[in-house]
Amino acid sequence: MVAVVGAAPEGLPEFLGRAPNVAAVEAEGDGFDEAVAALARAEGVASPYAVVPADPLAGVAGEWSAMWAPGSAEHSFETAAGSLVLQWRTGRFELPDYYVVMVGEDAKENDFHLGFLKSQRPGRVVVIPVADDRGELAARVLAALAGLPQGPWWPGLDRLMEAARDYYPGAIATAAQTTPPRAAASLLS
Repeated sequence: MVAVVGAAPEGLPEFLGRAPNVAAVEAEGDGFDEAVAALARAEGVASPYAVVPADPLAGVAGEWSAMWAPGSAEHSFETAAGSLVLQWRTGRFELPDYYVVMVGEDAKENDFHLGFLKSQRPGRVVVIPVADDRGELAARVLAALAGLPQGPWWPGLDRLMEAARDYYPGAIATAAQTTPPRAAASLLS
């Protein structure tokens, strides 16, 4: 299963679903329950790639961003993370195998998916620059799907949320500033 998140244009999953080895499984809304339902439907797909434009981590990602926003004192990251871990422990959902993150020109490394999640399992988060043409964008995503690397599975969601609590969004930028250029480039790939 591949979750497509970020600046993906509407209709992209349907476009991707035209490929013979890709099944597009639409979510029926934007909430956690809809994402979990779409991922559950994707588990039963016989296609090599099941693309789902939904993310069970969306709520916690928003609260994580609010937690680190300058001047923001209000967030409910702990509540969102605790609820998410409880749902995961009861077996209600598993994380997608991969995240394909669509990024526009305003992409920031302090984004939950681009910064924190990619830092935890770099091979499980693929970044795709958004294209104006849906066909070109679909071709980029299909090429990324064909080249998905194998690697360690996600840590347990409880461990992931514990790490998110302490991950400072500027950590990559700070490391890149103090790291020689060749090593800094590997931090972002």
